Amino acid sequence: RFAGNDRAGAARALATAETHYAKIGEALPAPIKARRLVMMKAARTRLTE
Repeated sequence: RFAGNDRAGAARALATAETHYAKIGEALPAPIKARRLVMMKAARTRLTE
């Protein structure tokens, strides 16, 4: 549920988070990694609706 400008900001924030977690992701335990992935995917889906 992002209006116009917020959608772009949220997409940018999400992209930043994704690259961040891609970098530190290797150090994370698997369950946490999986949960993060699900959260990112859910956020992506909401953005593109």
